Amino acid sequence: AGNAWLLDPKVVSLAATYLHVLAMGVWLGGLLTLLLAGLPAIRALDGGGVPAGGELPALARMVNAFSRVALPAVVVLVLTGMISNALRLGSMGALFGSEYGRVLLFKLALVAAAFLLGFYNWRKVRPSLAERPDPGELRIPASLEAGLGILVLLLTAILVATPLPGSP
Repeated sequence: AGNAWLLDPKVVSLAATYLHVLAMGVWLGGLLTLLLAGLPAIRALDGGGVPAGGELPALARMVNAFSRVALPAVVVLVLTGMISNALRLGSMGALFGSEYGRVLLFKLALVAAAFLLGFYNWRKVRPSLAERPDPGELRIPASLEAGLGILVLLLTAILVATPLPGSP
């Protein structure tokens, strides 16, 4: 739980931290699974998983299933991140006036970039896969989103080791 044990109210801090980690695992773990296992499996299907009838292609079904899980996870991720950061920072001044706050700002910039790529994938790429199930259309933006997610994890490791604002 890192420095979640140091914050009051502890039950809120710990719950937000654990839910945040869980939501991150669902989003990033699901995205990496889709990229590293799902896309190769689709390529291995005869005909690329394109059905003969009016059924959605396998790629579109897989991405739709991931989206149904990833969207609520991202909502939980954002909400619990806001709660955790409010408890850790204490004030807006600490966001700009502390080492912790500056690292957090960099993390938030990467989170925003990942969010924009995810939004693009959800609004543009996902619907187009129903008509044209090309894994290449998804691979680059989803890989960039996953790469940003991994960078966010690395910055989180730095944040856990960074003293909270107002700590000695």
